Amino acid sequence: MNLAPAELLLIDAHVHLHDCFVPVAFLEAAHANFSGVARQEGGNRRFTGVLFLTEGAGECGFERLRALGQAFPGGSGGRVWRRRETDGGVGLVFTSDAEEMLVVLAGRQIVTREHMEVLAVGTRRRFEDGQPIEDVIRAVAGAGALPIVPWGFGKWFGARGRRLRRLLTRPDLPLFFLGDSAKRPVFWPRSPLFRLAAARGVPVLPGSDPLPFRDEYRRAGSFGVMLPGSVDHAGPAHHIKTLLAASSLTLRAFGRRDSPGRFVRNQAGMQFLKRVRKASAHCLEHG
Repeated sequence: MNLAPAELLLIDAHVHLHDCFVPVAFLEAAHANFSGVARQEGGNRRFTGVLFLTEGAGECGFERLRALGQAFPGGSGGRVWRRRETDGGVGLVFTSDAEEMLVVLAGRQIVTREHMEVLAVGTRRRFEDGQPIEDVIRAVAGAGALPIVPWGFGKWFGARGRRLRRLLTRPDLPLFFLGDSAKRPVFWPRSPLFRLAAARGVPVLPGSDPLPFRDEYRRAGSFGVMLPGSVDHAGPAHHIKTLLAASSLTLRAFGRRDSPGRFVRNQAGMQFLKRVRKASAHCLEHG
């Protein structure tokens, strides 16, 4: 007897819909990347692709996706997507006419006092930047969201790395996750904090973390974790948050991290962008 292969749940745990991205192209790219992972896992395997959308101050990617309407055309293949809201407005489910499914969970990106980041996944609540990281983790968990501390270039070294190590061993903090990133280049060693997290049963959730450059929308859905199964279509946000909090969960990463050349280009591009933004702000202040 031939058994159908188990469905896959594919999660990109750190995604931005930057202002320079076209929302439909962003969704189509995520679908294409998730489809490629499913094919590699065996034929035309059915899957649900999940995007943890995180927004910093002034970003409104979730609202831009809501504004697409309840039905809209996809890419050149003639696909039609239908959208519905779930989980009290923090989840968006996009279903194609071929019964393909993408789930987008609303979330925030908070900058802490230590200049680290905490992602709050599964909420539309806004959090104040500049607070101590442990207070931010408590506030995010208290809002019913998943707190994720993502890897960032240079942010897990020195005093900040020691502080995060201490947080991982504190029993008084609610469960939080560490996040890996496609932006961690292939030559960059895996942080000892990931090993400490694994030893303490703290899951690591990778994400593509697209940068605010026009072609980066193609990264959505290209880096993340997979596990067998599907989601509750009526309440995917609640289901996914409950699933990831399970201590027995085994996650397997998919996707590729940046090459050395891409890493250098991205770092140079981000430094240039920061200078442009700083100069623009100066002109607005003093113009």
